[in-house]
Amino acid sequence: MKENTAMDREGQYADNSDVYAAIRAKTIRRIMQITLWFGAPALILSLSRYSEFGWLPVMGVHLVAYGVLCALYLLRNHLSDVFVSYVIVAAVVGVALGGYAELGKASGGNFYSLCAVVIAVSLLGRRAGLVTLASIVLIQLACGIAFTQGIWSVDVDLNAYNASAAAWVTNIASIVFALMLVAIMQEQRIAIDSIMGQLNAKTLEAETASQYKSTFLATISHELRTPLNGIIGLSNMLRETPLDEKQRGHVDLLSESGHHLVELLGNTLDMSKIESGSMEVHSARFQIGRLIETTMGSLSYMAQENGVRLALHNNLPAPAAYVGDSPKVRQIVYNLLGNAIKFTRYGSVEIIMSEVDAAESGLATGNSVVRIVVKDEGEGIPADQLETVFEPFSQINGQAARIVPGTGLGLTITKQLVELLGGRIEVESTLGKGTAFSVYIPLLRDAAEGAADTANDEPTTESLRVLIAEDNAVNALILTNMLTKLNHSVEHVEDGAKAVARALDGDIDIVFMDVHMPFLNGVEATKQIRQKYSAVELPIIGATAGAFDDQHSECVGAGMNDVLVKPFPKERLLSILSSCRRHK
Repeated sequence: MKENTAMDREGQYADNSDVYAAIRAKTIRRIMQITLWFGAPALILSLSRYSEFGWLPVMGVHLVAYGVLCALYLLRNHLSDVFVSYVIVAAVVGVALGGYAELGKASGGNFYSLCAVVIAVSLLGRRAGLVTLASIVLIQLACGIAFTQGIWSVDVDLNAYNASAAAWVTNIASIVFALMLVAIMQEQRIAIDSIMGQLNAKTLEAETASQYKSTFLATISHELRTPLNGIIGLSNMLRETPLDEKQRGHVDLLSESGHHLVELLGNTLDMSKIESGSMEVHSARFQIGRLIETTMGSLSYMAQENGVRLALHNNLPAPAAYVGDSPKVRQIVYNLLGNAIKFTRYGSVEIIMSEVDAAESGLATGNSVVRIVVKDEGEGIPADQLETVFEPFSQINGQAARIVPGTGLGLTITKQLVELLGGRIEVESTLGKGTAFSVYIPLLRDAAEGAADTANDEPTTESLRVLIAEDNAVNALILTNMLTKLNHSVEHVEDGAKAVARALDGDIDIVFMDVHMPFLNGVEATKQIRQKYSAVELPIIGATAGAFDDQHSECVGAGMNDVLVKPFPKERLLSILSSCRRHK
């Protein structure tokens, strides 16, 4: 049960803090102690006077209330703080009610009423204090109406009692008691303010550390992706040269090692984004069938090495385009498909796509729900490991994990990405027969745009005049080789200033702009080019090793059409060339 504390501004920190709970327990204990200390002599003195005046109901209420407080104090370690607090407030309100009923005057219980409200606020929060105050006002109103209308009456001479020494002692003790309650509340406030100050300092420290971490990861990502692009790109170029069987095996191992490092780096960055809450969802129209086809193509090399047959069964309505975060959908499929291929030897891996209704998917959504099933014929997952496959750093089958490389983060990241998109994921497996991961993702379907999107995704055969602005000779060589093999003519410059000059000369269809270059970086170079050419007239593609969304947003904000992250995947390059053709 979440409590409404008096310190509303402390919010969730106070509700979930063990330190705050200790302070609250101490406050309750001290209030009960002073109540019992003052209550014992006051009770003896009051009862002697009440018996003299014949106020037997008031005596009974005082005795019951004092007995309840004694029992609560003895059992406080076995009862919840909330229960104890409610009983204390109810006991004090009961004493006030006894005073109203016996004396026939609202003032007969006003002191106890005030104490009840103060205790309710200090122990249960402002809302509880308001409820207590409203209850007491209603009680006073009811008593006043009852006495005024003659429903019941009392014959009490208060003058004699008010003039007695006992009355003065009781009044003075009441004032001292109230001051002690205020002192306890003030001490509680100071203690909580101190805790909040410490929490704020820790929060600031954590935010600063998170910023340092993000900066460090961004730097490491850039510095690692650049040479990795060279390793993977040159490996692909070597594959296309005459090699004997041994040499080809060495090149394959080199390429596989590079891809493994890219996967490791990507998983590390994704976990960092998810943990920091900086991963955002961006929606755009895309053709999911084409997206999965290109994803399968990017993993075909791995399937060939394992002797795995890939099959796609597209049961989606045709034509059908969807609105959603296509990069995250691609990554989900990439992770599941890559995992299926790694754990399958000489079998088949299938991807089955279909639309299901919200009831079948178990999702509360008004959008279409796309189900993507990745089914393999691998070793399967033992039943006792099905519950742990989505935990960080867990790998399926301890024995297989030693021969299958992986970080143990892929399925964890996949599950978090699915949930970030508002979907869910489930797994079924039979040991020795295979495993099926089913992903349910809510997407907005736009059938009217399906055909157009499909056409836009088709690779272009038009020869383009491409300008590459890249200060790294290896990256320039790899991108040049990829583009020339696609029948495009390529020019290369080494810095942003030369890129601006060449682009403004004209006769360029598309620019691949490295972001970090000497003299003039890619962002500033893009801004200068955009003063003359629009994004439609001259598409500019950012080529960067930065993998963070804010870096990509800066590129797009400067006027770039899209961003190509190193290492350069061929399928991604083809997609960009198709979607960013210059409109002549």
